[in-house]
Amino acid sequence: MHGLTLAEFNWSSLVAPEVLVFVVGGLIAIIAILAGAVTSVMNNRSQARLKMDMLDRGMSAEEIERIVNAGTDAAGDAEETTS
Repeated sequence: MHGLTLAEFNWSSLVAPEVLVFVVGGLIAIIAILAGAVTSVMNNRSQARLKMDMLDRGMSAEEIERIVNAGTDAAGDAEETTS
């Protein structure tokens, strides 16, 4: 079995503009997906830590729910009144 050595490989085919467009586009897409996933995980951890801190302070589930949803409920109410 005869394989290509590094010296025999046609490197110019890898740096062709058509190939670079797909490679760079693919890398950008992968990085964007990973960044979104990392952001989501960090947000979920932050929310869980906040809720655990509130439980440790002796807050009830209703108080925690009211505080956690305070910003989202206000935004939803404002949108309903302007519509």
